[in-house]
Parts: sequence; C-alpha cells; structure tokens
Amino acid sequence: MASPWPLTSLLLGSNHVILPAWSYTKAVGVKIAMRSIAPLSLTQLYERYVQLGAQLQRGEISHDQFVAQAHQLQAQDATGGWWTIDPLTGSYMTYTAQGWVNAT
Repeated sequence: MASPWPLTSLLLGSNHVILPAWSYTKAVGVKIAMRSIAPLSLTQLYERYVQLGAQLQRGEISHDQFVAQAHQLQAQDATGGWWTIDPLTGSYMTYTAQGWVNAT
C-alpha cells in the first residue's frame, strides 16, 4: 500500500526541506531535486513523537507546530502497513481502506 502521506525531500542549494509530496512547489530559475524519503520504522516513529513532545514541553515549539509536525510522522511495518500516532491522544493509528483508524 502506498503511503497515505508520502514525504518529499526538497533540496534548494544547501537548504534541505521535507514536505508532504502533495505540496505544490514552484521555483523560477532554480534547479530543484526532489526525491522520496524512506518511511520511518515504528521505533523511529515513537522516538520522533517523543522528541516532539519534549520540544513542546520545553516551549521550543507551539502546540500547533507539534500537531502539524506529528501529523507528518508515519511508519511502515514489515507487512507494508502504515502507522502514525494521533497527536491529540497519543494513540497509535493505522491506515486502512477507511483512512486512518485507531489501532486495536
């Protein structure tokens, strides 16, 4: 199953930005190299979520920034299933034909 929120790495000179693949980027006179990024492992998903939570607690990011960044985190398991963590509840979610649903 393809990623429900595929990420794209955008390289602009020495600047490196990660965007959802569905983002629209327009550049005039600038060469842009775009490539897909490998999904996180489940361990990396959890670790990154915890890091974001710590940044929120220290006041380094706002709640809105935490939610936006957490929504972009997703992992793929060995069977090809997609996972994320709901930033509002901390619960794991999986991607199914019905979209993101709470994991049981």
